[in-house]
Formats: sequence, structure tokens, C-alpha cells
Amino acid sequence: MKYNDQYYLAFRAYNENALYLKSLKKTYRRNYEYTQMIYGQAPLFFENGYKEKDIKSGRTYTLTNVLFNMNFIIVDDKIKKKLEHFEILNFQLYPAVIIDDDNKYHERYWFFNMYNKFSALDLDKSTIDDFEPEDRCHSMVKYYLSDEILDSIPEEQRLIFKEDKCSQGITIVHQKIVDIFNSEGTTAVNFIRVSDYEEGKEFRSIKETK
Repeated sequence: MKYNDQYYLAFRAYNENALYLKSLKKTYRRNYEYTQMIYGQAPLFFENGYKEKDIKSGRTYTLTNVLFNMNFIIVDDKIKKKLEHFEILNFQLYPAVIIDDDNKYHERYWFFNMYNKFSALDLDKSTIDDFEPEDRCHSMVKYYLSDEILDSIPEEQRLIFKEDKCSQGITIVHQKIVDIFNSEGTTAVNFIRVSDYEEGKEFRSIKETK
């Protein structure tokens, strides 16, 4: 189970100051979630998913170095520069723009575009809710990564990936990526080691990175 200790599930850190981003229609129509973007085309645009409600209530927020659109990660320039030298399969950092509640455009953000998922799970050793072998996606209770599959891929190429057979659509990252996020002091991500994870743990307040 060596890989279960090397990899982490990346969840949004749930707190009262969390910003929930939604894509603008012109971005949504590009099917950006799982489509490889073409550099040089327009960036992806996101805004506060609760903009009207927050304006009415007077709620304000500060843009952090890591943001989430659903389960998709968006990072700032500093983190991007620490990631861009890796040659990761099916992964690109694509320009993103955050529009705040005052309609100010914040550039220098980058979207984690994982345009091809693959399966790294050992389904026999994982714990799955209502497991049916013929199902394409499974509802995971506990994850177990396959040594055989991951051994076949050079480490640098699998530092970040989306699990194809997981219905939750969670980003899975190597310890090396967690270390980069931690070096920038981010509080927006809850990294849970695969070997420590059990269903529902992402909603607890403790951030586990060890």
C-alpha cells in the first residue's frame, strides 16, 4: 500500500469564509471541465456563485491563492510557477480570471485542467458503496491505489490526476504537490492522505497533511 501513503485527496476546505466560484456562461459552454484547452484562446472566467446573496447580506471575502470551482482547483501565479516545470500526463495549467463582486477582474490565476482521467484504483481492495462491477463510476467509501498501475507510469507524469472510476470527481495529488501548496501557506485545501481517508472525513475541520 505504498501509494496510499504517498497520495492525497484534495478537497475544498469548508469554512465560513470559503468562496464558491461558478463559471460564466461563455466559459461553461466550452466544456472546460474535461476538455483540453488551447493556449492563446480566451481564459476561463469565474465569479462568486452566491454574488447576489452576498451583496445583499454585506458579506465580503478575500481572494486566496487557491480557489475552487466545484471540485476543480484554481491557483495563483506563485503556485503555478512551482508546478509548471513538471511534465504531468493529461494536465495543463490554463489561464483563469476571477471577477469579484465589484466587477473587478483578477488575472494571474490558473485552472487545473485534467482533460483525460485514468483509473489508478484497486477496486478489490477499495471499499465501495453498493459495488457493482459493471458500473463505470463508483461511490467510494475508502480508496486503495493500485501499485501495479502506478508502477507502470513514471512518477512525474502522475503527480496530479483525476480518478476515472470515482463518481466524486476528486483530484488526487502526490506528496510533492502537497508540499508545494503547504509552502505557500494555503488554507483553502483540505488534503487527506489516501490511507487515512474514510467517507465523510472531508467535512471535518481538521486538515491532515502528514
